[in-house]
This record gives sequence, C-alpha cells and structure tokens, in this order.
Amino acid sequence: MNLDLVIFDCDGVLVDSEVISCRAHAKVLTRHGYPITEEEVLHRFLGVSEREAREAIECETGRKLPDDFEDQIKVATLKFYVGDLKAIAGVADAIAAAGGLSKGGSSGELNLARPVVDGEQIVVSPDAPPAAPPPGAGGDAASVVVDLNTATAAELDTLPGVGPVMSARILEWRATHGRFASVDQLREISGIGARTFERLAPHVRV
Repeated sequence: MNLDLVIFDCDGVLVDSEVISCRAHAKVLTRHGYPITEEEVLHRFLGVSEREAREAIECETGRKLPDDFEDQIKVATLKFYVGDLKAIAGVADAIAAAGGLSKGGSSGELNLARPVVDGEQIVVSPDAPPAAPPPGAGGDAASVVVDLNTATAAELDTLPGVGPVMSARILEWRATHGRFASVDQLREISGIGARTFERLAPHVRV
C-alpha cells in the first residue's frame, strides 16, 4: 500500500484523515447538486465547522441538505478508508505495521496472537495492564436494542460485533434499498454471516 502521508492521530489512526474527509464531502455534495472537488473543499472549508459549512452551502444553493447528510458523509468516509487501508489480522500485525517495537522494547502482557477488532486502540507498553475487551469483541450489550430504520452510525456502533465499517455497510444498504422490512435482511449485507447475525438479531428491530 502506497501512502503519500501517514499521520498518527490522537486515537492512533494510521491515515491522512483530512484528505479522506475532503474526498467524502466532495463526493456527497456533488451528488446533491453542489459540484465541488476535494481540493476546493479543503480550500473553502478548512477550519470551518460542519454547521457553518452547511449553512453556507444551503445559502448558495437555496435549498436544504438532507437531514441524514452527516450520516452520508460518514458512510462515504468509511468507504474511502476501506479502499485505502488494508485490514490487519492480529495485534502482532498491527504493531509491525506501526514500525514494530523499539530496540529492547517489550509488549508487556499484550496478547500478540489476538485478532484486532474495528475501533480498537492497542496500547503497547511493558507497564500497560491487560487490555479490556475491545469494542465489538463481546462485552455486555444485552440492553442495546436499535431500530435498523432509524439508527445512526453511532447507534449501530454500539451493537455487538459491529464497528465503523459494518455500520457503514448497514447505512449503505438502507440508503440503497430503503427501509428494512425484516431483521433477516441483515443477512444480505456483506460480512454478516450466520454467526454474526445470531449475535445481532436480539439487539435490533424494525
């Protein structure tokens, strides 16, 4: 994978998120009748809040952007992330991708054989305590029940086994097909097999 710029965001993301965000905004805005390039997005709206940018665009076009505009941006952004980044199978691979341990460094009690999960942050330190279960790796989600037809990306992220990539796929399915008529339609989404569906089904409704 070739990257022109790699930055370590405060949450440990290995990606130039600013460029991808501009690309996503350009794509969604153009789809809604406001043709703009990612370079123009960067030049015009760098340092401008989402609310201010939205108000400026609506003033120029004379019409409102859709209520789910922010969710559409998130879906587009995550699709670009998926296209630009390769999945990393395990903790050892994640450490290697970040440059590996320093000479004489120690991973402490970190389980290097454990698979990584969407949205997880891995702390590498000889003094770090054993990690708590990462988001989507299990935990107590018994009380979580969301409506597939109204849930936002953030609400979908609370479901067991669902991270940012999967929530984007669910929103994309909904944008393409309309409302979910049945929970069983989750099986039509790439990445939701029988076992994942079995975990999800008790926590969703239509």
